Amino acid sequence: MSALDILGILNNTRTMLSGLVAWQSVCGVSTAAEAAERIYLGGVEATAEEDTSPLCWIDVNPATFDWMATNRGRVTVEAVFEIGVPEAERETYQDEYRYAWTQASAILAGINAAVNGSGQLMMRSLTMPLRPGLINPEDNDGRHDWRFTLGFVVDAI
Repeated sequence: MSALDILGILNNTRTMLSGLVAWQSVCGVSTAAEAAERIYLGGVEATAEEDTSPLCWIDVNPATFDWMATNRGRVTVEAVFEIGVPEAERETYQDEYRYAWTQASAILAGINAAVNGSGQLMMRSLTMPLRPGLINPEDNDGRHDWRFTLGFVVDAI
């Protein structure tokens, strides 16, 4: 990877996330290629006619570059997840909350096993800038989607 290859870092993050069994399960698919179709670079254009959930969009946090003179640095990639809550899990707000955290926890567990090995994303730390929370259905075309954000601080070489 060339120095400060942001697109390469984003693509590596997308590859890592699409390989997670938990993300594949959330998407209702059985392959990384199908799960990758639900991961967007930079954002996604949402319309009232099309339900894009579940989705993840990844971008670089522009305020977090930590570049050193040694041709190595750290960059934070933020992954924003939006996960729909099935009707059976919507009896109470607490049920939705549990469902969203169950999915977020499964994704976190998968990430733990999918980074820092040979050929894998070299992650230094993980943050959760936004914990799971309901997106207001009135602002979301009546959908019951929950959003959370993970921040991956990765090495750039």
